[in-house]
Amino acid sequence: MRIGFDLRPALKKNSRRRGIGRYTSSLFGALQSANQHFEFVAYTLGSQACSVDLSGCELRRLFYLKYPSRLNWLFEPYLFQRAIRQDRLDLFHATDVTAIPRSERGPVLATVHDLIPWVFWEETVRSVPKDFAYALEVARRRIASTDWLLTSSKYSKQDIADRLGFPPDRIEVTYLGCSSRILPQNESLAREKLKALYQLEGPFLFYVGGSDFRKNLPFLIRVFSRTKEEGYPGKLVLAGETFCWDVPEMRGLKRLISKCGVESSVVFPGYIEDEVLSCFYSACEFFVFPSLYEGFGIPVVEALKCGAPLLLSDRTSIPEVAGDCAFYFNPENENDFLTVFREALESREKVQEFRTRGMERAARFTWERTAADVLALYDKIGAREVR
Repeated sequence: MRIGFDLRPALKKNSRRRGIGRYTSSLFGALQSANQHFEFVAYTLGSQACSVDLSGCELRRLFYLKYPSRLNWLFEPYLFQRAIRQDRLDLFHATDVTAIPRSERGPVLATVHDLIPWVFWEETVRSVPKDFAYALEVARRRIASTDWLLTSSKYSKQDIADRLGFPPDRIEVTYLGCSSRILPQNESLAREKLKALYQLEGPFLFYVGGSDFRKNLPFLIRVFSRTKEEGYPGKLVLAGETFCWDVPEMRGLKRLISKCGVESSVVFPGYIEDEVLSCFYSACEFFVFPSLYEGFGIPVVEALKCGAPLLLSDRTSIPEVAGDCAFYFNPENENDFLTVFREALESREKVQEFRTRGMERAARFTWERTAADVLALYDKIGAREVR
């Protein structure tokens, strides 16, 4: 089979360091390592360098404007569709929901991690440019009419089937992996490193990820403020590239931090490479994840792998990923969070039990396993299309 794979989310500035970019590069790298009989055509952006080894596949470099990148919306769909038509593929794997091509020769498989933009549509259209909102409207129609879907959790599969009426027998679930560079660190050494790099001392709660609406960060700021009022001595670390951006959601979050009077206790280290990220996971008192909706939640697996105690939202796919290795709270009830937080602080034996079980559970989530599942799906699709 000749398979086209959209590698562009791993290269675009707005996605390369976020979940979709890490998924795309990690999965394709693992596919390349495990592949024995498929012929891959990788779609990339112009001459931009890629961290994935592409020596074993055919490259299709699509024209791309770095500046202003927004202009790519005008011509990218036409050029992309034309390239796919010319390449005579047996299957195309779309990794970006806003770039699902029409099926003209072989079937199209689209990765749809979740339906977050459409579940929170009002919040989405308020926070994105109008052209991107239009692209999401088109994407919803493309998702509903594509041939096969690949998603990251049983929760997402059911949500897609229920909301879009998509046939469940054409939705496959493959759990995501965790970077091999994320590794548990000696807690004392990790604390020394964080002190040297960020002047971070003492206990701290740790969050890493995006800052969009469904991440529920105003809730996290409010409950952290209440823990401080109750005498908690630690800090709150909010890590991720978007925390350094001058965007409305960040301006609002920082106003809330000031209003709550916890400016001196909230740390923004920005984007963190995996080696240092492992130190944060290994040294934190708790990893906190208050999200309202996740299709999977890679940071949860990373935290499990490093043995971090977890305080997690009880919504959507999060309990499916973390299982019985975490403390769960209602992400819309501040009092419930505080009750669970107090319990966690007082339950040292339970914390240690969760840490041990969590590291064992994290071993299930590897990109090698994900790639094996995806390659099996390619075979399945090929066999069904031949019939």
